[in-house]
Amino acid sequence: MIEFTSCESLNIDFKINSLNLCYDLKNIIYSFNYNFLGYSIDDIKMINYERENKKGQLLRVLAELIYFKSTGTAICWLKGCKKNGIVVIRFGAYPTLNFELNRLKEMNETKLITDEIYKKILKIIN
Repeated sequence: MIEFTSCESLNIDFKINSLNLCYDLKNIIYSFNYNFLGYSIDDIKMINYERENKKGQLLRVLAELIYFKSTGTAICWLKGCKKNGIVVIRFGAYPTLNFELNRLKEMNETKLITDEIYKKILKIIN
C-alpha cells in the first residue's frame, strides 16, 4: 500500500499514476489534491505569496498613472526619448525619485491614496 506523505505535485502525480486503478478512481484522487484549475495547495500558496510580494510594485505603478492622468499630457510622453541609444528624456511620469516621493506624499495628503497604500509603496521604493 502506498502512503501519501508529501504534497509535492510531481511526487503525487507519480504515485497516483503508479497505482493500478481505473481512470475514474484516479480522477477522484486527483480531485482531492488539486483544485478545478489544476493547482495543488503548494501552488496556491506560492501564487498568493508572489501576489503579496508584487502588490507594492503594482500600487506604485497605479499611483504613477493617477499622477500622469492629472497632468493631462499625451500618452506618448510616458515612452521617453532616445537619441543615438542614449536616454534623453527619462521614461515614466516622474523625472526624479525625489519628485516621485513628493507626489506620493501629496496624493496621500489629499486622500487620493490611503495611508496603507502609501506605506506599501514606500517600502518598495526603499
